[in-house]
Amino acid sequence: MRAAFHTEAFNLVTIKDLGPHDRHATVTNDIEGVLASLVAAGRLVKGHPYQRVLYCDSEGQWDQVVIDDACEFVRFEQITGERKPVMDTDPRALLAALLLLEMNKGSAHDRS
Repeated sequence: MRAAFHTEAFNLVTIKDLGPHDRHATVTNDIEGVLASLVAAGRLVKGHPYQRVLYCDSEGQWDQVVIDDACEFVRFEQITGERKPVMDTDPRALLAALLLLEMNKGSAHDRS
């Protein structure tokens, strides 16, 4: 006899801003274009129920990019309570911190 089970694939995308440049906008200022590029490249999937986008800005601060079901920008949201640069942090650790915060709130991730 085999086990019966259900599984979901989790999609994590991390974005690291390379900093302001004379020829390029920052990711913060072009987040809609960045997200559209990720959808076009297949990195973000419209309607995917379990995906997260983590973003490291040009100053080294990691945040979450909250997106809707169409993979369009809703807002930036802090991952941790502290506003300080987190240099060279493993995105998996940031994801774990984000998920722990959600569990502690006692509710599912609000995507609206």
